[in-house]
Amino acid sequence: MFEALQGMETWQAVLGLIGSGTAIGVAYEKLFQRIKNPEIGALQRSLDDSKKELTDIRGTMAVCNADRAQAQVKVKNFDTIREALFGEEDELWRIHPAAPPAGYAERLANSKPKIITIANLKGGVGKTTLTANLAAYFEQRWGKRVLAIDLDYQGSLSETLLIAAGIDYGGSLVDDFISGKKDGAELLQVAKSLHPRMPNTQLITSNYDLARTENRLMLNWLMKETNGDVRFNLGEVLLHPAVQDRFDVILIDGPPRLSTGAINALACSHHLIIPTIPDAMSVPAVTRFLHSIGNFLPALNPALKLAGIAVNLASSATLKEKEIESLSRLTDEFAMAGMNGHIYEQHIPRLAALANVAGRDVLYLKERLFREGTMEKLGAEVAKSIGFGVVK
Repeated sequence: MFEALQGMETWQAVLGLIGSGTAIGVAYEKLFQRIKNPEIGALQRSLDDSKKELTDIRGTMAVCNADRAQAQVKVKNFDTIREALFGEEDELWRIHPAAPPAGYAERLANSKPKIITIANLKGGVGKTTLTANLAAYFEQRWGKRVLAIDLDYQGSLSETLLIAAGIDYGGSLVDDFISGKKDGAELLQVAKSLHPRMPNTQLITSNYDLARTENRLMLNWLMKETNGDVRFNLGEVLLHPAVQDRFDVILIDGPPRLSTGAINALACSHHLIIPTIPDAMSVPAVTRFLHSIGNFLPALNPALKLAGIAVNLASSATLKEKEIESLSRLTDEFAMAGMNGHIYEQHIPRLAALANVAGRDVLYLKERLFREGTMEKLGAEVAKSIGFGVVK
């Protein structure tokens, strides 16, 4: 009897297991049917779409964050520029560190032509007069091949030399070279020959269009919207092999302000000549100019040398006591500042002959006394200061 009961319990257990298995199978079948349900597929696709939208949103947010970061940099840069605009003029040119082209310093040091800038931040001191007469002096007395570059938007040097040579103006050429649009080979194609008055001298002209070009270049550079450092554009042109092989002397007539052109001139020159009138108003401007460029020039062109101070428009052939006193103060200020402030002994007096040809001709070409007297002596001093030695 006991054994029979045990047998029944065993069969009941087996039947229970079979029943449970059947229930599990039914449950799995129902689940499988639910998975196959089209609504589940739609939900899955909706989930996939949501994930894609989320990915797109994250991508958009990343772009927005990058744009915001760039905007913050630009705003900070703009604030820096705005502060500099209310400061000294040289502050603008110190906002960004110098970024010269590859090998620039070495190529400038090995330049065949002597590159000389004649500049002063004060107007009316005879920069153009000195530049034009030095061009004629180096060509005719030394037999040099000269390139004259007018970087003053007033175009005084351009007008003087072109009228002297009987050549039409033809607009501003220098813009393309400080903009980096043209190279040295193209400079030779467009430079104005001053034949027959000065057959071995060529000219790159300027006019009032240059002012707009300079402002645009400066603002784009300040906002970091240029390729490369615009301060070295002219230097790259003048260091081009075509220019290097064509000229012996390059004279740059600078403007009376620290414009883009002036910075380009200072960044590519070997020597700087500063003209001044020997009076109480003009002499202090020389030291201000040197202090101003001293704030940024070592980073741009540490090899630039002050060739000398040229005294222009003196009252007579012999300096008067007040003029000597003004120049003495200048020498003292140089010594106190640790500057090499060589003043050329020969000065250019305020001559009626100079006034008569101003803007129309070069006195060196017209008047023998000026050519063989004043300019012979001053020219010899300038030649020595830039390393030409003794005239042949």
